[in-house]
Amino acid sequence: MVESNRGAVLEAIIEVIAPYLGQGMARSAVTAHAQNLGFDGAHLRADQIEILMTKIGAGLNIFVGREKSATILAEVKQVLAGAVGA
Repeated sequence: MVESNRGAVLEAIIEVIAPYLGQGMARSAVTAHAQNLGFDGAHLRADQIEILMTKIGAGLNIFVGREKSATILAEVKQVLAGAVGA
């Protein structure tokens, strides 16, 4: 089972989407989705990260559109792959 540091994962996601939503909205959205999904532990598995990204992507679609949302999610995946090995 591959696990990644939850704090690093959430912070990386927040930092990528903050330029599009603002720091406060990005932080609120990411932490709320993680909590609503029950991802409260110290670590997130790769499959949990994918679920979280799906939820975040649905919200991004509303704010920035599907095309831009797909671009942002690809950037998040790239950052996570490099930063935390997700």
